[in-house]
Amino acid sequence: MPPEIAIILIFAVAMFVQTSTGFGSALIAMSFLISLFGYEVAAPLFAISFSTVAIVITYRYRHDLKIKNVWRMMVTGVFGVPIGVLFISQLDSTIILFVFGLIVAGYALYALLGYTPPKLKHTGWQWGLGFLGGMISGAFNTSGPVYIVYGDSQRWQPFEFKGNLQILFFLNSIFTSMNHIAVGNVTQEVLGLWVFAIPGIVIGISAGFLMDRFIKPEPFRKIVQVLLFIIGITMMIP
Repeated sequence: MPPEIAIILIFAVAMFVQTSTGFGSALIAMSFLISLFGYEVAAPLFAISFSTVAIVITYRYRHDLKIKNVWRMMVTGVFGVPIGVLFISQLDSTIILFVFGLIVAGYALYALLGYTPPKLKHTGWQWGLGFLGGMISGAFNTSGPVYIVYGDSQRWQPFEFKGNLQILFFLNSIFTSMNHIAVGNVTQEVLGLWVFAIPGIVIGISAGFLMDRFIKPEPFRKIVQVLLFIIGITMMIP
């Protein structure tokens, strides 16, 4: 399959899942992008691509956002991003694949088992998990698992869950993109592929916004989680 067509399909599927469930685009897109193009291209490509659409998704769920519940995570996440970008540049590609696969498979297993963490009441959790989420965003564009676990612990309602996560994803993606640009990771190759990501993004979010009222969230989420678990395990095997 030509890489241009692959890019369109990857982003269409990833953004459909993101708009339907509120998360998951990075786990799906990065899994395939790393396999096809390597981490050096995949990370900045997804970062700038998601920044393109994050503001649209955030605006969609603006009425469900509760800033008071996430502002601390928003602040510390920004500081974690550059550390993640710098840290990942020191790792071998084999280690990067294993660690990313571990994150994907670990989150999928957590979700499939239906484990609900105890409520994390102390505000220190928000500061710390916000910073950790920013680091993982800078390294892998995948802050979702950290924020999802925290959201689960707070027992947020579905729409508040989506709204709160989107603002965190939006800020992390913007600062991750800025850091990739600053260290020279956004090359001509990345920009060339980004052009083909745009139609995939448009297709994915349009279909997601159209279908999210008809899709039963739980069965759909389970299917995505099973696929992510399989993908994660595959990436961990050399």
